[in-house]
Amino acid sequence: MRTLTFVILIGLLTAPTAKAVESKLDERELLMSYVVYPHVELYVQFIQDVYQDLGYSVKMIATPATRGLLLLSEGEVDADVVRLKSTAATFPNILLVEPELKIGKLALLCRKEVTCTESVLNDPSVVILSRKAFDFYFQDYHYSAQIERTVNDGIEMLRAKRANYAFVVLDGQLELLPDFNVLNIQDISVVHVIHKKHAKLLPLIQQKIAEKLEDFHHRFDPH
Repeated sequence: MRTLTFVILIGLLTAPTAKAVESKLDERELLMSYVVYPHVELYVQFIQDVYQDLGYSVKMIATPATRGLLLLSEGEVDADVVRLKSTAATFPNILLVEPELKIGKLALLCRKEVTCTESVLNDPSVVILSRKAFDFYFQDYHYSAQIERTVNDGIEMLRAKRANYAFVVLDGQLELLPDFNVLNIQDISVVHVIHKKHAKLLPLIQQKIAEKLEDFHHRFDPH
C-alpha cells in the first residue's frame, strides 16, 4: 500500500497541470488589443497578416486607449496592434516593434489673416476643424479650443473662408500649402507593440513588418 501511495504521489507531481496543458495548446495563439478608431481595421488586418505569416493565430479584443496599454504592460494581453510610439515607450514592460507603421506631423493649419500660435489651442472661443480619423493622435492631449469633426481635412473650407483653423497630418506636404500658416503640433510615429515576455519574437516580427510595410502604405492613405 505504501508503494502504491508513493507511485500515485510521484504521478501527481510529474503530471502536467491543466494550466500547463492549456498553455501548451495555445502557445501559437496570441491575444492582442486594439483601440477603435477610424482606419484601425487596416492596421488590424496588417498585423494579423504579419503573425499569420509567422505561424501564429491572433485573437483581437477592443479596449479603451489607456486600459489597453495597462493590460499589455501587465501581461494580460500579448501585444497591441498600433500605438503612439512616445506613449508606449513610457511603459517598462512594453517593447516597441520597429519599423514605424506611420511617420508624420500633426499640424495646425491657419489662414494667413489669423493668429497661428500655441495660444490658439487653449482658446475656448476658437473652432478647429479635425477629421475623426485624427482622434487617435490626440489620446494624450487635451485642448480647450472647440474641435469640430469633419469628413475631410478642412483645407477647402479654409480656402473658402468658412473656417480659420484645421488640424492636418503632414508627411512632406508643406510645399503644397503656400496659402496657409502651419504650426507644428507634434511629430507622429506609431508602432506595433508587444509584451517583453515575447522578446525572442521581436526580430522575426520586425523583419516581417519591414517586408510587408511598403504594400501596407500603398493600401492605406489616411489623408
